[in-house]
Amino acid sequence: MSEPNQAREHSRRRAVCGGLSSARVLGVLAALLLATPTVQAHIFHFIALLNGQTVLPPVQTPVTGTAVFQYNHHGLLFDIDLFIEGLTLADLANTGPNNTPVHIHTAPLGANGPIVLDLGWMTQFVEEPTGLRLILNDAFLGDQQGNVWSDFFQNEVDLFDEKLYIDVHTIAHPEGEVRGQLVVSGIGLCPADYNNDGVVDVLDFFIFVNLFSQNSFEADLNLDGTVDVLDFFRFIAVFQVGC
Repeated sequence: MSEPNQAREHSRRRAVCGGLSSARVLGVLAALLLATPTVQAHIFHFIALLNGQTVLPPVQTPVTGTAVFQYNHHGLLFDIDLFIEGLTLADLANTGPNNTPVHIHTAPLGANGPIVLDLGWMTQFVEEPTGLRLILNDAFLGDQQGNVWSDFFQNEVDLFDEKLYIDVHTIAHPEGEVRGQLVVSGIGLCPADYNNDGVVDVLDFFIFVNLFSQNSFEADLNLDGTVDVLDFFRFIAVFQVGC
């Protein structure tokens, strides 16, 4: 990209972030930028935006989170960088077969399902000034994990079908305080290019906000039949991808 084009793109992104007027959204956008896809055809990128509203039943909490998930199809291996803002290690609750606080489950958005990947068994959160971070590299997408077992290949199918979600358990909410569905990032997604100019930018954001305020089905970006905050999170994810 030429320097003038880069400047225009940076200007557009600053305009969107300024319009949102939220430090949290800025943090989310920064994390998503780290998930820019590579040219390797066997490497796939996913993201998850965690919040209390997607927990079943929903939880009222200021805690939020962002996960950047990279999957190597050839090796059936994944990397994950998960950050949870607003929690400390003392807040976590150990649950599930392995008594751990963070898992990946299988179920579509709006449903609960069993644990298939026990992130807390594979590694541990590290406390940072504003929250908790979990980093895991070259982990298998299944097999035996203590008292949890799951099938590699079924997990891969569910991953690409966006049927895997991350759940973090706390003492205050042992059934889960925040949850986020893993969704594809950077693989030909442009549903938010409302003005069809080949770029998802501040102009599309203004159109989206207008459609959102009207409860228009065109703002239902995650196609769950409801126009809500999850569609807003989806727009942010697509904004990172561009066209």
